[in-house]
Amino acid sequence: MKQTFLIDDKTLKDTKIKSINERSVFDYFNKTYTEGGQERLLELFNSPTKDPKEIIARQNSFKRYTNLLELEFPFDKTIIKDIHKFLVTPRSHTKSVFDSLNFFRINTPEYFYTKRTVLEVFQVLLSLKHILGIIIKWDSGTEIMENYEKTQKCIDRFGELQKSTLSEKLFISFTNIDSFETEIRENLRDDLLSLILMIYDIDAGLAVIKSKNILKLEFAKITTKAESNTIEAMGLFNIFHKKPVRNNVKITSNKRIWFLTGPNMAGKSSLIKSISIAVYLAHIGFPVPALSFTANALDGLFTSINLEDDSELGHSYFYAEIFRLKEIVEKLDKNSNALIILDELFKGTNEEDASDAIVQIVKNFNLLTAPVVLITSHNTNVYDKLSQYSIVDYFKMDIARDLSGFPVFTYKLVPGIAKDKLGMYLLEKSGLIKTFEKKY
Repeated sequence: MKQTFLIDDKTLKDTKIKSINERSVFDYFNKTYTEGGQERLLELFNSPTKDPKEIIARQNSFKRYTNLLELEFPFDKTIIKDIHKFLVTPRSHTKSVFDSLNFFRINTPEYFYTKRTVLEVFQVLLSLKHILGIIIKWDSGTEIMENYEKTQKCIDRFGELQKSTLSEKLFISFTNIDSFETEIRENLRDDLLSLILMIYDIDAGLAVIKSKNILKLEFAKITTKAESNTIEAMGLFNIFHKKPVRNNVKITSNKRIWFLTGPNMAGKSSLIKSISIAVYLAHIGFPVPALSFTANALDGLFTSINLEDDSELGHSYFYAEIFRLKEIVEKLDKNSNALIILDELFKGTNEEDASDAIVQIVKNFNLLTAPVVLITSHNTNVYDKLSQYSIVDYFKMDIARDLSGFPVFTYKLVPGIAKDKLGMYLLEKSGLIKTFEKKY
């Protein structure tokens, strides 16, 4: 039974895991050469799972390509595409014995196309055999061995058709080209198509490993659901930042509700998006933006970060917040340990209402068995009301001060409740007051 990791389009959009109009997390991994490789990478990227065995298997499938990084990718994307098309496209007409004796057809486009394709198939087989031979030194599992043997079988068959000792060069003439075409289109077709898919797998796997090295990512350790009840990241960072600040994060089952405070621009949203992205990447078997990342398998990931009111329906921002949270809770199973991230919760109403609403939400999440909830807020006055719940942990984004007493954003996560009041500082820094003064 497939163990589906739950996530919705809103979460994918909030975190830029997927994005149409701007760079997405997927784009950082898309270093493929072939169209088929890109499609395979996207298929893997869109297939999160909560099965630790499946996650580990996928990680290992990527790791086996590590030894290929120093090699130039040996497959031309246009040639692979042409071969794929050749294999799935029926012949234009049935060949007869008279075609084999027709010397004049060597000047036709069809003859040239077929000869070129036969030669390309042979060269691709030789390159694939070499690549698989390198991979076998790391991973001699059933899949790799079967593909290696399948590749050798195809090469041997080419030698039999040439009726001579096969070297690195294949000789095609008007007398034997039909035999080669028939062998490729009919007898070896299924084997060759599966080997093309193997090339796409190699392309996708290499893209993941290249991204891991370039971005300094690491594979996560995912345990069974109830084994650790912990999410821990060392050196976690935001993949979108050119000069990211790393943070250490540890969420345990007895402190599974976080209340994260800090002023605007302090890094709250960046941190929660970093956590979200790391969790998602871990559950697709991709390396994550951290020095290390350990977690028990989660049932899903849901966020409420970028909401909009709906004036046409008469829905306020506050109502949109409530509706989104209701939507998330409805998707949870009774014992779900999904990660739920609520950014600036209930900022669409006054502080007193927001405080009461936050307490009610925390109270109800406390009554559920296992969901992990991260709440960010400017509302620090709610602390006294939340203190009755021992399951809540409190963190803030640290603000330092320079020699003049001005705030310095460190973007570092520290325990506690933020007390910094930066509204007037930011108002002054923006130059708005001076702009007013020029109008007097």
